Amino acid sequence: MSRRRSERGQTAVEFALVIPVMLLFLLGIFQIGITYFNNESIATAARDGARAGAIHTGSTPAQIIAFAKAAVQASAVGMDQSNLTITVVGIDNPQAPNGTLWDQGDIIDVTVTYPWKLGVMAFSANGTLSTHTQLRME
Repeated sequence: MSRRRSERGQTAVEFALVIPVMLLFLLGIFQIGITYFNNESIATAARDGARAGAIHTGSTPAQIIAFAKAAVQASAVGMDQSNLTITVVGIDNPQAPNGTLWDQGDIIDVTVTYPWKLGVMAFSANGTLSTHTQLRME
């Protein structure tokens, strides 16, 4: 009977030693999942912004940029909009040179960046997620 009692104590001690490591591992997986979600969100947002800008040919460059930025912000739901950096650039397509930038056949390049941070207890890392999409203007 005394042997069982000591085994119960041993199990409690083992559990007390293992649970912090398991929680650290679980929180790390959670943080990595959030970062992966943010990366996928900005990739989708960049595609949506490039598409919105590509279909608005005939508009002024300022309007095309505004359409693209608005589409990126609308697509990046659940993200802190103040940390979202959006850059929209028009590229004169060398295969369809017409001398006019932001015209049909030119390329719109949308770049979206967002900071990331992984932090679980004393372990932390941070950086910037970045993606860009180029589409030909219709």
